[in-house]
Order: sequence, then C-alpha cells, then structure tokens
Amino acid sequence: CFHLSCGTTMAEELSLKAVRQFMLRMGGSVRNKDIVRHFKDFINDPNTKAQMRETFKDHVNLVSQIKTVDGERLLVLKPALQVDTDLPCDATSDQIRAHTHARPR
Repeated sequence: CFHLSCGTTMAEELSLKAVRQFMLRMGGSVRNKDIVRHFKDFINDPNTKAQMRETFKDHVNLVSQIKTVDGERLLVLKPALQVDTDLPCDATSDQIRAHTHARPR
C-alpha cells in the first residue's frame, strides 16, 4: 500500500530499524500522524494492540525528540542516529539501541 500523503509504503515490520529508516526516508523529521499511519497495521491489531502501541511508543521515543518547527510539532531523528553519523542507514535494532545509549544526551 502506498500513502499519497507521505509518499511511502506501509511498514513491513515494527522495529527500531524500521522506525529509523522511515524517519530517514522522510528527511529526518515527521509528523506524529504520519508515522502512526505508516505503522498502523501493527499498532491497531486488536490481538496485540496494547503491547504493540507501547513498543511503538518506546521505539519512537528512543530514536526521536519533539521539536516545534514553524509552529508545528515534529518528531525529529536524534542527531546520533542521522545519516551523517558512523551508524549505517540499515543498522539493526540492537546497533541503534547500543549507539543511542553510548552517546551523552
């Protein structure tokens, strides 16, 4: 499925890697409603909704921070996880977690 509003396909998995890659594809920042829409199949599954929403929230909080840009609140990829770092774009969830915790905040 292709989203006309944000120009991306639906997520194939819910992982730190997938959240980071989505944000990188979106230029490093995204509106909350766009990232929720991208991962909606995972976070709205009635069988796992509560657990997956919590996992999604944890992943988003680990890789991003909220910033207000031109009056709009955006989720912005943390600098340690942006493209110009020594962390590859296709880093695994374990690499992302280790990289995020290794840097001072």
